[in-house]
Amino acid sequence: DTPTYRNNAFPQLIMVALGNQDRDLGSIRPLLTESFDREVLSDLQYRISWINTVIKSEPMLGLLGTVLGMIAAFGKIAAATQTGVDPKQLADDISFALVTTAVGLLVSIPLILALSFIQVRMGRLLDHVHRPARGERASASRARRLREPRLRVARRDHDAVLLRSRR
Repeated sequence: DTPTYRNNAFPQLIMVALGNQDRDLGSIRPLLTESFDREVLSDLQYRISWINTVIKSEPMLGLLGTVLGMIAAFGKIAAATQTGVDPKQLADDISFALVTTAVGLLVSIPLILALSFIQVRMGRLLDHVHRPARGERASASRARRLREPRLRVARRDHDAVLLRSRR
């Protein structure tokens, strides 16, 4: 049985952090990020896949209803060539076809909007989790500057040329 805290992302990440509290903060952050990706994000993506399945299948079910309604309508027209067709019977079959199409769209369109909203929220959450901490950003920026000394010199020379051209 899965403990109840496993159903929420925040308590799950806290349990990982508490399990590794003997480590320094710099080494815990990658563990939390990896745990988030492996357990929380994969669970969210699994759940979204079901929404996506409904979104894709619902218009097909509506289309199936449309085809069945039209087959019934044309079947009545073909069977009653000599006596004529009762318009009410045709209208019932065509109405069935249109209702099933509308139901398919009424289910799919809100789910498409909800899925889009969820995906944007997941993207923001993912960006937030993978964003480096303030200290990591400063050290990464410092390391990048140290790796690219020629770029700094080139910028300085470019700025000097600009200053000389303005004089």
